[in-house]
Amino acid sequence: MKLAHCSPLHKVSWAPVYFEPLPGSGERFTIAVCVIPEGREPECIPSLQPSTVNKVFPEDRSFLRDAVEMVRESLQAYVRETNSFQGWRPPFDGVELGTPASGKTRNTSEFLDAALHLTSALYRPELQAKTTSKPKKANWTSSVRSLLIERDERMKPLVDARICLANIDLPSVFSFLSHSYAANLVSFAGRLQESMREARAKAWSLDQLDQAPSILFRPECRELLAGMPNEGNQHESSKLQDCIDELRQEAGRRNIQVLQFDQPEEAAEHILDRHYSTA
Repeated sequence: MKLAHCSPLHKVSWAPVYFEPLPGSGERFTIAVCVIPEGREPECIPSLQPSTVNKVFPEDRSFLRDAVEMVRESLQAYVRETNSFQGWRPPFDGVELGTPASGKTRNTSEFLDAALHLTSALYRPELQAKTTSKPKKANWTSSVRSLLIERDERMKPLVDARICLANIDLPSVFSFLSHSYAANLVSFAGRLQESMREARAKAWSLDQLDQAPSILFRPECRELLAGMPNEGNQHESSKLQDCIDELRQEAGRRNIQVLQFDQPEEAAEHILDRHYSTA
């Protein structure tokens, strides 16, 4: 008789993230949950899905989507670098990290889903999240970063550059940043809604380079480079292009260009050309 294979238990630390729209009012709700699995990469997932934001907060939906993504990206970057919740500072007032807890699980994704249901009454998993996931492919943004350094080692300090904007203590991370050129990378190979949230957050960061009052330099050229999937049916391609066009209009109002690339080699060459021409 064969025994069914059972994944080993591993420890997990986790914590919810709360948002209080009016600081001091006492009214708050969960906007994300972050988990740090032992021996695995930490993950921070928003508990407010776009459909929920549109229904519950119709007048503030754009602001809230950007705010949630900024907090999620900030916390995820911190815990992946430190493997700890201790010391993280929210990017703006009204955000609070809940008391971290611990547990054991065989499946981090299931544990995270349970934590989201436990801490947020507004959490409604998207139907798309229940579909069978496709095998992971090479990460487009990571490939671009690697190619930049391979082709010119002098670019290493400019890749994933960190800079503090305004009075925010936690530095913002830019895919590429020099005194005259700034670029952020976003891949659209995954779920479209998640990619759009990430793209808007990264466009917001690029905008802050022009808005922050105490920054030492302001790159004149700011671009958001979108990695486009090579596959998909005509309907999916049309929907994706509509989203890119919408993003291009939003970014254009901030004097940020949105460019599309299929191959990471093309994106890396473009960044180098832009850097050399503006240096």
